[in-house]
Amino acid sequence: MQTKQYDANSIVTLKPREAVRESLGMYIGSSDTTGLHHLLTEIVANAMDEAAAGFGKNITITIDKSENRATVKDEGRGIPFHKNKNGNYAIIEMCTNLHSGGKFEGQGNYKSSLGLNGVGATVTCALSTIYEIEVWRDGEHCTFGVYDGEHDDEPLIEKYTGKEQGTRVSFVPDPAVFKDVTWDFNKIKENIQLNALLNNGIRFKLQYVDSGRILETVEYYYTNGIKDMLKLRTEGLDTIVDPIYFKTTTTNDDGESCDVEFAFTYTMDRTYETIYSFVNGGYTPHDGTHVTGWKTAFTSLINKLARDQEILKDKDKNLTGDIIRKGLILVLSIKMTERPMFAEQTKLTLNSPSARGLVSKAVGQLSFDKKQAKQVLDKIMIEQKAEEAAQRKREAQEKIARGGKSMNSLRDLPEKLADASDFTDAEIFFCEGELNCPYLFNLRP
Repeated sequence: MQTKQYDANSIVTLKPREAVRESLGMYIGSSDTTGLHHLLTEIVANAMDEAAAGFGKNITITIDKSENRATVKDEGRGIPFHKNKNGNYAIIEMCTNLHSGGKFEGQGNYKSSLGLNGVGATVTCALSTIYEIEVWRDGEHCTFGVYDGEHDDEPLIEKYTGKEQGTRVSFVPDPAVFKDVTWDFNKIKENIQLNALLNNGIRFKLQYVDSGRILETVEYYYTNGIKDMLKLRTEGLDTIVDPIYFKTTTTNDDGESCDVEFAFTYTMDRTYETIYSFVNGGYTPHDGTHVTGWKTAFTSLINKLARDQEILKDKDKNLTGDIIRKGLILVLSIKMTERPMFAEQTKLTLNSPSARGLVSKAVGQLSFDKKQAKQVLDKIMIEQKAEEAAQRKREAQEKIARGGKSMNSLRDLPEKLADASDFTDAEIFFCEGELNCPYLFNLRP
C-alpha cells in the first residue's frame, strides 16, 4: 500500500465542531447512551452553577419523547449575549468555540463550579442537530440557534418588558453520532435527584412529555443534603452505627479553601465499603484524591481513637484501612474554590493534589461522642477478630500443607494416611487393616 504524501498541506486545523466529532471520546466518553446523557449533564451543570451561586433556585428539565429533545431552563443571571471587547458576540462564542466561558480561574464569577472547562455548551452544540438558546437578561430577550453546525452571524436581540430572567437551552442529539439517541427517563430521574440532594434549597422539576402531552412530572427538593442521601442509600440495610454527619471548611497554605461535608454509617449486610463521592455538586464514581485523603485520615483517626480507648494496647500494632472500612457506607461531598482537576472531561475522577490534604485536614477535626465511638469501634473490632481468626486458619492450613518445622512427624506417616484437603469437619479418622476405602487424616487448625 502506497503512503500518501506527507507535507505542509497535511497539517490541518479542525474547527471546534469538527474537533469534537473527531475526538468524541475525549469530551463525553463514548457514543453510547452514557455519552448521550452526559450532554444533558453538562447543560444542567451550568444551570446548577448559577443557582449555587445564589441566582435563581428553580431549574426545569423537560424531555420531549416525540422530538427526542432535551430542554433545561434556569432562573439565573442569563448568559451574556452582547459583543465582547474583541467584537464577537459572547453567546456565539460560548456555543460554538471550545474553551469559551465564564468559569476560568481568576474570573471570580463563581466561588465553586462544576461546569469548568468552557466546553460543555460547545460540545453539546457540536453533537446535536438542533441547538437553541434563549436568554432573558437586563430587560432584553436574546435567541440564537445552531442547526447541523450552521448559524446566523448575529443573535436576535429584542427589548423585553417582562420579569422573566434566566437561560433556556434546548437541543436534539445527532443520531449520526450516537448509537442510541433515546433518552432514558428513569436514568435522568436518578441523576436529577442526585443533583437535588447535593444542592440544598434548589428545586428541580423534571417533565416527560410526548407531543405536548405530559406523561410524567417529578420534583426534587431537599434541605438536609447528604444526610438525606445517606438515608436513601441505606434503606433496607441493617445499620449498626447511628449516622454520623460532619461539615467544615478547611484552608491550605496556598490560601485555597474547601467546604468538606460527609456522612457515614456501618452495616453488617456488606463486607465491603460503599463510597459515594462528589466534587462541586458532580458525582465522581471513580473517586480520586478527595477520597484518598478521607480514607488515609480516617484510618489514622480510628487508630488514635482505639488507643485512647485502650482497645489497641500494642503501640506497634495498627488497624488496617481495609478492616476499618468493612461495611462502611460513606457520602463525601466537597466544594473547592480552586479549579478542580479531573482525569477526564467527563469528570469521573478527581486528580487535584490539594484535595487530599484539604479533606484529610477536615477528617482530623471529626470527634465522636461516647456512644458513636463505642458503636464504631465495636464494629471494627468484630471485623478485626474475624480477620485474625481467618489468618490463623490460613497459616495453619499452609503449615500442614507444607509440613512445617513442628510437624515433621507428618512426613513419617504410612503412605495410606494422606492429608485431608477439607478441614471443615475437624475430626481424625483412624483405620486399621486392609480396607477398600480412602484414609483420612484431618486436623483442625
